Amino acid sequence: VRMSRRKIRPFLFAALALCGSLPSTILPAPSRPAPGSIVARVVAGIQGRMPSWFEQGKAPGMAVAVVDDKAVLWHGVYGHTSRVMDKPVTPRTLFSIQSMSKSFTALGVLMAVQDGLLDLDAPVTDYLPDFRVLSRFEERPERKMTLRHLLSHRAGFSHEAPVGGNYDSRPATFGEHVLSISETWLRYPVGYRYSYSNMGIDLAGAILEKRTGAPFAAYIREKVLIPIGMSDSTLDPETILKAEDRALGHVAPTLKVAAGIPVEIPMVPAGGVYAGLLDMARYLMFHINQGRLDGRTLLREDLMRAMHTVAFPEPHERFGYGLGIATGHYGPEAFYSHGGGGYGFGSYMAMFPGLKLGIIYMANSELGGRGVGWLTDMVGDLVMETAGPPGPELERPTFDTGRPVPPDDARIRRLAGDY
Repeated sequence: VRMSRRKIRPFLFAALALCGSLPSTILPAPSRPAPGSIVARVVAGIQGRMPSWFEQGKAPGMAVAVVDDKAVLWHGVYGHTSRVMDKPVTPRTLFSIQSMSKSFTALGVLMAVQDGLLDLDAPVTDYLPDFRVLSRFEERPERKMTLRHLLSHRAGFSHEAPVGGNYDSRPATFGEHVLSISETWLRYPVGYRYSYSNMGIDLAGAILEKRTGAPFAAYIREKVLIPIGMSDSTLDPETILKAEDRALGHVAPTLKVAAGIPVEIPMVPAGGVYAGLLDMARYLMFHINQGRLDGRTLLREDLMRAMHTVAFPEPHERFGYGLGIATGHYGPEAFYSHGGGGYGFGSYMAMFPGLKLGIIYMANSELGGRGVGWLTDMVGDLVMETAGPPGPELERPTFDTGRPVPPDDARIRRLAGDY
């Protein structure tokens, strides 16, 4: 990933949505930031900009919150759970968060590492001995792949699996979806460069499922959602379908509920979480507190640091991808973020741990690519305005980057389609 601060937006916000209803409820905040602080100015800026943002947007409903390390500073719910406008959005309305789910899969893997069940740097074939993948660059690339590669999009995969991916509407199980990964060709050598892929995250989910012996959705609920206090959130399709307070996905241009938008999809690790606003507020606090919540350490400090550190950094980069989450700097301030979009939903989260600040946005449309970039840019602009010169380089992880040094870079670029 090679991006300046101003070029971050296309990567993070490609699938994010605008929202277009007047607010149905603005709930009082139980906590207030210090007057005049960056956090207070961010809260005021979001509150001030929301009315025009909603007038310009077109999503049926939306939920947004700003948090610090202990409480919600401000949150609002807007519009309705569907275009028929029969139910208003509430702070507990379930939204599909799509690719933000990748961070939950990464946390599940790290919990298993903490329990001694997995090793981030062991070959994936240690856990899936029959797994194969095709490559023009190297023999048996699966023997070089690790969970660290999968969770940081460095395994060399292309974006979608042939069965059960975003471009395959045929019914498929998670097992069939994972098996089809072996039919794909790697886009790059293992570890060579960043390449965003649903397949790598889903393969990590399959490893987690096999190693723990528990269904993926049940394991994430037990080891991630419940400990964090996300009692409403779920990955189970039956629970989602039975939920009375659930947003329905809508697609542009008509923003009608699309016939056949499924709740149950094979790509559960890459995009299967449904969550409410208050649950996501706790999730942001968990990240801001570096793995601690309510006075309890849920994930070891070293593993949380690995999640928040660029997994395979390039010497010149100040922005990149950790384990299941993007990470970068605005001046001296680190931030972690991820967006999500698809199946009629759009979402985005950002955390600035040094400022004890987090922002979460969820909408039931996938208009995508417009409107949400100002949330992070506003914080970044305030940081740059008050902090002066840029801060230190990103902390470098102590493990080997694992990037191969091929004898002919030009050949690799040609085979990968990069010119």
